[in-house]
Amino acid sequence: MSSNITKDQQRAELLANQKAIKLTHQDEFRAIQFRRIFFMACTCLLAPVLSDFLKAKRKLWINNHKLDTDFLLNIMIEEFGKNPYFFPIYMENTESILKAALLGRTAVSHGFLPMILQEGQSFLSSWITLCHLVDHAEEAGKLQKIFNHLYSGIPDPSGKREDHYTIPEFVELSSTPRVMSFTEFEKSLLVQVYMMKADAEIFGPALRHYLVNEPDGDKYRNSVMDTQSYLMDLIERCIRRAWWPEKTRTLKCLYHAKDTRNLLFHAEIIPLLDRHENLFESWIAVCDLDILKLFEGSARILQTKRQLATLLSSYGQ
Repeated sequence: MSSNITKDQQRAELLANQKAIKLTHQDEFRAIQFRRIFFMACTCLLAPVLSDFLKAKRKLWINNHKLDTDFLLNIMIEEFGKNPYFFPIYMENTESILKAALLGRTAVSHGFLPMILQEGQSFLSSWITLCHLVDHAEEAGKLQKIFNHLYSGIPDPSGKREDHYTIPEFVELSSTPRVMSFTEFEKSLLVQVYMMKADAEIFGPALRHYLVNEPDGDKYRNSVMDTQSYLMDLIERCIRRAWWPEKTRTLKCLYHAKDTRNLLFHAEIIPLLDRHENLFESWIAVCDLDILKLFEGSARILQTKRQLATLLSSYGQ
């Protein structure tokens, strides 16, 4: 990409390139599983390290509880642009490491499934190097184990679990934010795991299924599984059309569902924990809209919500 184009233009070009690719069903499933692992690695390993580093450098409010890798990486890119010695370890390729790390986070959050398969090794490598860059070798080692497990065929030392949707073994619960108790943080991680399951495996595919059957559906026959863009397109359709069934209620449901998606991918862990039942319901409500009729998706999201409730009940909820 040319260096003189804007970020918005770069993002549009990137999205267009990704939308030109349609994976097989098997490869899509594999990419979705990688996306799940990368999401938790970003949120539970990389983000706490970056947050602690920025707090120590007084570039972040000490009581900040967001574990949003995008937010943290953009601060680092800005600070490194001002001071090439911002990090305790100097590397000539620091800028490219930061940009690769940010691109990886973008691919995960916006469901760029082809890119996750094509460049996943590069993304994980950048996150490993970034941990070394901020002098956190322990977290770098944990990310390296994930890399080895995914790409080198080395078994996960924690053992393979039957249920993928539990808190990953690599999560370090000692990274509990100061504004939360240990138990609250553990619960918030479970909420993220199950909401990610609902978004990546159920809600996103259900919305795509509806959109590909619309008159302009061909433009959705690709492997970019981005719930945010699907919801924004539905909002635009609803606003643009003179008639839409229960238009006011439909718009309210779609905006609520989009806000839920953003809370998840921007790692707003306190609202996610406090309001998770309502947030799940926002996705169920969209699936149940008369014009969409995504009832199978609705039922599966409800089942996921109930599975989470059963797990949370063991924590005294």
